[in-house]
Amino acid sequence: MSRKRLFVLSVGLAATLIATSLAPVLASYPGAANGRIAYGVRAADGSSNVFSALPDGTGVRQLTTGTGNHLCAAYSADGKQIAYCSDASGSWEIWSMKQNGTKHRQVTHLNGFSTFPDFSPNGAKIAFTSFLDAEGSDEIYVVNASNGLGLTQLTDCPGVGTFCINDFPAWSPNGRQIAFIHAERFDADGNALDEQVWVMDANGGNEHVIYR
Repeated sequence: MSRKRLFVLSVGLAATLIATSLAPVLASYPGAANGRIAYGVRAADGSSNVFSALPDGTGVRQLTTGTGNHLCAAYSADGKQIAYCSDASGSWEIWSMKQNGTKHRQVTHLNGFSTFPDFSPNGAKIAFTSFLDAEGSDEIYVVNASNGLGLTQLTDCPGVGTFCINDFPAWSPNGRQIAFIHAERFDADGNALDEQVWVMDANGGNEHVIYR
């Protein structure tokens, strides 16, 4: 099973669960009071859109529209922006919008498969996962949040084999490090056998495992 197929199945299941209950939190932001939660909902026609709600499930707002898929929502630390992944342009790219669902903007234009964005604590950059060809590995990149420039690949998997995974990036609160999931071995269906938590410096240096 391809990594892309696994992603589609996983987000489809998550969206179905979230449509029934708000218990699985996908994205929120800190503050004196609990911030809103952003999450994906899959409609009967197969499309998916991003919604937000208060932690008790009230105040639901639909933030994206359309027949495509809009998922992977992640708030900026100040709660004013939301990054998300969408196939609205034909391929999965990273997008951003204001917290109220206005000013949607495509951040990346890679024509690959880009998912799981995460804002740096100061909101200046977005880390995300992407693979740019069918035989490539999932790698973590960073890009300027304001204009999509400054694309930098932070991880690499040479010598591991035909495929590896570096996925689900998450910035440290001080912005100096990024935690992520790494795997190198897979079964015949493409399921990871050795997923581990790794951490690296924000520039991609000093990669090392912290949990096996």
